[in-house]
Amino acid sequence: MVKKNKKSQKNNYWRLQRWPMISLITVVIIIMAMISIRGRFLALETIFNIPTPTPSHPADLNFPPPEAFGQTGEAYINKAKSDLSAKLKIDEEQIKVVSTKPYKWSDSSLGCPEKGKFYSQVVTAGYIINLSVNDKSYTYNAGSNRVASCNNN
Repeated sequence: MVKKNKKSQKNNYWRLQRWPMISLITVVIIIMAMISIRGRFLALETIFNIPTPTPSHPADLNFPPPEAFGQTGEAYINKAKSDLSAKLKIDEEQIKVVSTKPYKWSDSSLGCPEKGKFYSQVVTAGYIINLSVNDKSYTYNAGSNRVASCNNN
């Protein structure tokens, strides 16, 4: 009876220890497979000498001049002068052009967003036009075939 008892204890031991052992062996096999697969992928890259794509020349970041999108600087100046003369109720001949500078607006609001309006989120080529009347300066932002005055009432 003693021998039978020892044998049954041995069987119980393996019966209880079987699942943790199977789990451990499974984890080891999975880890070995992952290492093996990763090694094969690395080997394929070196065997086939797969190059990393690089641009042959940098992207052209120069933006076309505003004239390419509609009106010329002179047309925008005329619109700005017309708007200012209407606001001040004066003749356009009294308005002096101080400067005109090409500019790229970050959206179609031309730097003068109005509350409650939505604007296209595209770079908009245009101009900053500085005008003066009787030593008072007025700034207009131009682009997309229109002019906008942010602070002039």
